[in-house]
Amino acid sequence: MMRFLARRALWFALTVWGVVTLSFLLMRAVPGGPFSSERKLHPTIEAAVEARYHLDWPMWKQYLQTIGPLNLDEHGAFGDGRDIFGGILALDLGPSLQLRDVTVNEIVAQSLPVSAALGAVALAWALGLGIAGGLVSALKPGTRLDRAARLLSTAGLSLPNFVVASLLVLLFAVTIPLFPVAGWGAPKHLVLPGFALGAPFAAYVARLTRAGLLETLSQDYVRTARAKGVPHWRIVLRHALPGALVPVLSFLGPAAAGILTGSLVIERIFCIPGAGSHFVTGALNRDYALAMGVTLVYTVALYVLNTLVDIAYALIDPRVELDGEA
Repeated sequence: MMRFLARRALWFALTVWGVVTLSFLLMRAVPGGPFSSERKLHPTIEAAVEARYHLDWPMWKQYLQTIGPLNLDEHGAFGDGRDIFGGILALDLGPSLQLRDVTVNEIVAQSLPVSAALGAVALAWALGLGIAGGLVSALKPGTRLDRAARLLSTAGLSLPNFVVASLLVLLFAVTIPLFPVAGWGAPKHLVLPGFALGAPFAAYVARLTRAGLLETLSQDYVRTARAKGVPHWRIVLRHALPGALVPVLSFLGPAAAGILTGSLVIERIFCIPGAGSHFVTGALNRDYALAMGVTLVYTVALYVLNTLVDIAYALIDPRVELDGEA
């Protein structure tokens, strides 16, 4: 376990460095800047603002300042302590270039719990609907219930989450006004966006559960339990279902990644003030610090979640050896 964690820590550092470097280069390669707009600033004012945020420095000095803490002054010299932020190594993402008097750390601290709540609800929808649908489909193979469950899972795989979100808004917010169309602050605001975000993953979970349950129900230990007179419901829930859910557990890593990236669109549709909304805003407004900060948060979250899934998978299936993983 220690070797596995040490190896993952090394790869984590390399991954974060690669994401920071690539994000820095891509954002600077886009035409325009954070202070380029239809209303052109006076050249003197624009130069002063760019100097305030060190955007007049050469690219390599801006990169070093982003990594930090390097103690660079406004002239790019080392050592007089007049940085505007400490850098990523100091866990200081700096000030937002578009939102006045607000740091990226403050924005992330306010928006990340919102995105986490949305992701948790979406994952609950995915696991609840997916496992229930796969269970019904596997216990009634070839019946109308099985065909209906597989048809719904195919539809869930085919429809993007923004299409599902639009249909939900038309049905449950406009035609039948049961839930609010947008906003944040009450549990009812999570129902539609959580379902829209989790529906495609529920389809994957349903298929994995069905396939795994059909396989485990044919195993020798299940036939032995039937021969001993164990009730059918107990055989399914205690003997067959845990083994059938192992593929579902391994899918949680990619599912978490998909939910995080999918939340970018869902948060914009339902006007949810999560990290995804700030990422889109930062990218559109060329707010380098904000876009970098949200990208780093997503990178760390995905890496940690995938590591936890790998550990849980090894604990459930003894055949998996963590030390053997790259």
